[in-house]
Amino acid sequence: MSTNTLPTWNNTDEYQGFQTPDFKNDCSFVETSIQKIQTFTKEFQKNLAEPEAVATEQFILAVQEIVGLQTSVFTIFYNLMTYTSCEQSLDAENKEATRMDSNLNSLKSNLDIALNPWNLFIAKTTDANFKKITASEKTKDFLFSYSHQRKMNLTLLSDAEENVITKLKAAGHLAWGNLYDAISGTARVEIIKDGKPEMISIAQAASLTKTQDSEIRKMAWQGLQNTWTTHKQSVAQIVNALAGWRHDTNQLRSKNKKVDFLDQPLHSNRISEATLNAMMEAISEFKPQLQLGAKTMAKHLGKNQLDPWDLLAPAPLQSTAPLTFADSFSQVKNSFSAMDEKMGEFAQMMLDKNWIDASVRPNKRNGAFCTGFLKSGNPRVFQTFMGSPHDTSTLAHELGHAYHSWVMRDMNVIASDYPMTLAETASIFAENVLFDYQIANAKTKDDVLDVYWSIAEGAVGLLLNIPTRFEFEKNFYEKRKNGFVSADELSDLTAQAYTNWYGDSLSQADRMFWATKLHFSIAEVSFYNFPYAFGYLFSLSLYARKNEWGKDFSQKYISILRDTGTMTAEDLIQKHLGEDIQKKEFWIKSLKVISQKIEDFSKL
Repeated sequence: MSTNTLPTWNNTDEYQGFQTPDFKNDCSFVETSIQKIQTFTKEFQKNLAEPEAVATEQFILAVQEIVGLQTSVFTIFYNLMTYTSCEQSLDAENKEATRMDSNLNSLKSNLDIALNPWNLFIAKTTDANFKKITASEKTKDFLFSYSHQRKMNLTLLSDAEENVITKLKAAGHLAWGNLYDAISGTARVEIIKDGKPEMISIAQAASLTKTQDSEIRKMAWQGLQNTWTTHKQSVAQIVNALAGWRHDTNQLRSKNKKVDFLDQPLHSNRISEATLNAMMEAISEFKPQLQLGAKTMAKHLGKNQLDPWDLLAPAPLQSTAPLTFADSFSQVKNSFSAMDEKMGEFAQMMLDKNWIDASVRPNKRNGAFCTGFLKSGNPRVFQTFMGSPHDTSTLAHELGHAYHSWVMRDMNVIASDYPMTLAETASIFAENVLFDYQIANAKTKDDVLDVYWSIAEGAVGLLLNIPTRFEFEKNFYEKRKNGFVSADELSDLTAQAYTNWYGDSLSQADRMFWATKLHFSIAEVSFYNFPYAFGYLFSLSLYARKNEWGKDFSQKYISILRDTGTMTAEDLIQKHLGEDIQKKEFWIKSLKVISQKIEDFSKL
């Protein structure tokens, strides 16, 4: 498929380039802001060192000034980072973008070090001081964010220790994640095309695992296995280094309260351990029903079990001709419009403004994502479109993310910072909207089967594969406490998790998944898995209220999205749905919905 037929980004409305005045001026603003913060720090050094003391009015004003400045500097800094990341995602060999990414990581380190004394003061100070600080118009939008941070104040180290960790992060911890991105962007996969070997990118090979032809899927999957097996020692070093870093920092933070590897992911996702346990226990109880989805998919493929290269396969009755992007986009836009005309208009605007990149490029980053520019409030969607039905649902997924940020674009950057658990709700909700539209507009029984296939495939992916990832990562982190975990041991842990969750519905485990899946090598985030299951089940619960809420549904949905940056998941769902998500019963209701759909699929 030619890149000329696919939409590509135009990011010149944000920056004309790395060497242009607009980009350089924003870099200078961040540098100047750091200097301003450092000047304030010197002036109020004594006050910052005494968080338990009663703060003077002058110092309270200084804290409020710094908090207000954070909004501006974060907006500009992450605008620069988004542009750089976008350029890197399009071309992993873009040397200028790679160099700028390194420079910005160093700048972020300096910014974090400058802000550390102020953030530590806010986290450790008395309730009386905190109340005064957040009473101002400048700081009221930060109330929830800082209150949530204060829950972890017993794990904070001294200013000097926090600065050391921050300073070493850019050249150490973050560099491991960058190494994985470099490997995945430049490594090549060998396939056979027209009887001859051909080298393609990892992103292109991954897209071929979603095609109609089983032999092509198998060839692409095996090619990916071979490529990542070649790099397995490097990736083993990456994941061990990241886990080791987290274990070491957690141990340092355990002076007053024990910190373990799940504490930060739970805190960042704004859910309790009780919520996570309730959700995982509920999913585990439904393993047989979920495995039925995988077995039914296998049956339609003429097999007793799914093979690993079938997990993202399109329905077997679909046309072998790839979808055009125009066809896929039309389905997504029309489904959004059927839900809410404004959602459909939003999708069209994203395309018209060249805020979607679906191109196929040799050095393009693998995967799909949504990002956004904080200065303008304008989102961006990224994917490699190869014409599969899965690409259509991916487009809906990422546009769901984009719509979430779009309806919050008028809010303070801190107040609109929502966790991954709630982010995935909006994206998976958009997929449900698409599937409902496709069923309603199906012309034949085969068309209905195609949609049910996608629903079953999504359930298997989010309620079997995601728990598999979670179990593997949890077991790996436990094992990593005792030392380096070899590549072969990582494969064994992966196989054990696959067997536990897929049972006999899968012919073999994807033993190299720990290496092929980017999520395990992300430096900034660990346990990039359970939020997907959370978002999937919460979105089902939310979508089930569509008829109950009637014409008020769209506005209520937007109200929920706008609250995602200023509430815990437990409080958000209690406020808007009146449900307790720390109890298994909440999750079981959604699991019954998807189980019924799988049952319907098995009867088609």
